[in-house]
Amino acid sequence: LLAILSHYDEEIQTAALRLVKKIFGNLTAGQALKIMRTLTDTFPRHTSVVCRGLFYDILAITFDSYKRAQNFGPETEERQLFDQCREHLLRGLFDDNEGLQELNMRFWDHETRLQTSTGGRLVETLSLLYAPAAEELFLRSSCALLLSLTSLSPDYERSLFDHPLSACTWQRQEVNPSWNFRNASMMP
Repeated sequence: LLAILSHYDEEIQTAALRLVKKIFGNLTAGQALKIMRTLTDTFPRHTSVVCRGLFYDILAITFDSYKRAQNFGPETEERQLFDQCREHLLRGLFDDNEGLQELNMRFWDHETRLQTSTGGRLVETLSLLYAPAAEELFLRSSCALLLSLTSLSPDYERSLFDHPLSACTWQRQEVNPSWNFRNASMMP
């Protein structure tokens, strides 16, 4: 199966990924980790959107199955599997394909993974979304997921202003950009 996953025929890889997706829940952590290493070596930058989509599906299923492993020691197979899934699902937020980006955003934004309260989401964002191997993506992904809570507000679809800005009367306003001037009252 590992050789088939590494084979460079898209149809064969797609069929193999569908098979892996069906059997992955029945594997031990050691077996799953061995397959996961092959998946993470082969599919994050695969040219096929279908293969990458199946790859993210497998990661999502595995992440949910091993979420409790985040409390295990870093040397356990379960924790290694969880960490690999988390890293690649975070990278999936910035996949080249917009459909896969949206799929991964919906995955992370779901209430079973991140809380819908602002404080709870902030805490979970700081603990769950930080992966050292994907550190460069932390700021962008955490901000996007924190700001996604605004869509839950009843006022989200309401216009910000009653009248269009084109109908406003504009006045010239002088702004002094000097930091010394703005903070002069605070200087000792």
